[in-house]
Amino acid sequence: MKYYFVGDAHLGCRAWDIERREEMEREFLSFLTQHTGNKECGGIFLMGDIFDFWFEFAHSIPDGYDNVLEQIRKVAASGVKIHFIPGNHDQWTYGYLASLGVTVHKKTSETTLGGKRIFLAHGHGLNSQGKPVKLMNAIFESPFCQWGFRHLVMPKAGLWFGRKWSASNHRKHNSEYKDDGCIDYYEIQGGDMPGDEQVEWVKKNFEKLKQYDYIIMGHRHQGIDMMMKDNVRLVILDGFFVSGMDSAFCIEA
Repeated sequence: MKYYFVGDAHLGCRAWDIERREEMEREFLSFLTQHTGNKECGGIFLMGDIFDFWFEFAHSIPDGYDNVLEQIRKVAASGVKIHFIPGNHDQWTYGYLASLGVTVHKKTSETTLGGKRIFLAHGHGLNSQGKPVKLMNAIFESPFCQWGFRHLVMPKAGLWFGRKWSASNHRKHNSEYKDDGCIDYYEIQGGDMPGDEQVEWVKKNFEKLKQYDYIIMGHRHQGIDMMMKDNVRLVILDGFFVSGMDSAFCIEA
């Protein structure tokens, strides 16, 4: 069986014009249709930031994703398992994606495919960061703050805030990172190559991680595929919005 891992599609990104948003949606739908239509497909792992901003309010969800959500529902109903690893742009899911048949995992999770143990994470917030980013992470991941945003903020205002914030950060860093163009407010700003801090995190925590055959993450939008000690393979996915279907990683098991 073949298992596909893909992340960072940033569907609906308001930093792009409408033609670009429609193009990305078509390509992502094509990805789902092409791979899940293959009888060898054992499952799809959506590795976070599939949506540029996703938040499930008490009685509503973000608009504009109808086609993608319907296709995900159809794929899950067909028997192909879809797994979702929360990203920093779409970690606020409280049951709606699960109602479509999606298996929603924790921020860091593990699975076993064909006897291969795999560590899964979107990749945000793993390394120690500056106090402002740590504070922001704490607020975003606080159950109390999430409850307040879900129940006390009007969905229209909440979506406006989330989408505007995300888009402004994409545009802010677009001139500096021309190849990616979607460096977000969780990113560490500095001179290091994107992905380096994730590699360093794996090295620092290798004693705990060496039990896995694969370590798969996204977030940094720069494809890295390297063999580490003890035959542990580290894969940091390229962004789907950058490379499209070519960004998907496949494991045959």
